[in-house]
Amino acid sequence: GGLRARILTDGLLRRGPATLHTAVPLDLSAAAAPIARPRLP
Repeated sequence: GGLRARILTDGLLRRGPATLHTAVPLDLSAAAAPIARPRLP
């Protein structure tokens, strides 16, 4: 279940809290699939 936390933290560090609001939903859909395949915590 650390997928969301990881994407949220990654988005916060890379995009920043301002852009995070718009990047989170897009990243969760686009990044969650490829990221969840290699290995899940």
